[in-house]
Amino acid sequence: MRGQVGLYWRIVFNNYAIPKVKVINASTKTLVVSDTNGEFSVIIKTNDMIVFVSKEHQIKKQQLTVNYSQSKN
Repeated sequence: MRGQVGLYWRIVFNNYAIPKVKVINASTKTLVVSDTNGEFSVIIKTNDMIVFVSKEHQIKKQQLTVNYSQSKN
């Protein structure tokens, strides 16, 4: 689907992986949790609001924009 992309990310703070971070796509009401290496994957669309929640850190909200580049063949 155009405007939708699967992303694989890693959450780090001061060069340390952050496990057990709740990653919420507020636009679609879906939730994933980062693993022990701070890694997670999520599917987003343009302008989705992503919220990161951790007991040890401040809540972070981020609106994401998906950009596509076309290759010329």
